[in-house]
Amino acid sequence: MAQAHLFGHEELVEALRAVAEPTRLRIANMLVQAELTVSDLVTILGQSQPRVSRHLKLMSEAGIVSRSREGTRAFYRLAPEARVSGLLSGIFAGLDAQDPVFDADMKALGRIRQGRVHEAEQYFAAHADRWDQIRSLHLPEETVEAALRDAVEAQLGNGLNVLDIGTGTGRMLQVLAGTDRILATYKRQ
Repeated sequence: MAQAHLFGHEELVEALRAVAEPTRLRIANMLVQAELTVSDLVTILGQSQPRVSRHLKLMSEAGIVSRSREGTRAFYRLAPEARVSGLLSGIFAGLDAQDPVFDADMKALGRIRQGRVHEAEQYFAAHADRWDQIRSLHLPEETVEAALRDAVEAQLGNGLNVLDIGTGTGRMLQVLAGTDRILATYKRQ
């Protein structure tokens, strides 16, 4: 069993200080739930972009949040390497879900998630027939296919069944053609 991290006085004070402000507490609670952009947080919090960015900067400097780029977007999340992320996750697990502020935040987060699902569905519906070509722009096909084959082969002895949902061009079926237990679904638009 993994040993829980013990916090020194200064480290704990610094971590708690970084979130001990109403907006930063709400931001940290949202980042426990999902990776979010500044725009997402502006929508959830109903606050200005400069204000949200300033809070994120303070939290980033304290090592509470990290940022990663995905295309033109920058996503923020609780820094997994921060030793306080487990502590914060535990704190947020004890929040009253009926609290009006946290309840409103969670509802707004739900709408953002639904919007992302809709956006992804539209994107893939428009590009499914070219997905292999698009994917190859980001990573060489051979690298993706070899990693997939290795992962599946390593698990097949463990009773793994493979389900390819939204088969698209069917390339993954070709890559895994030697697999006995594969099921694919395809929804024609």
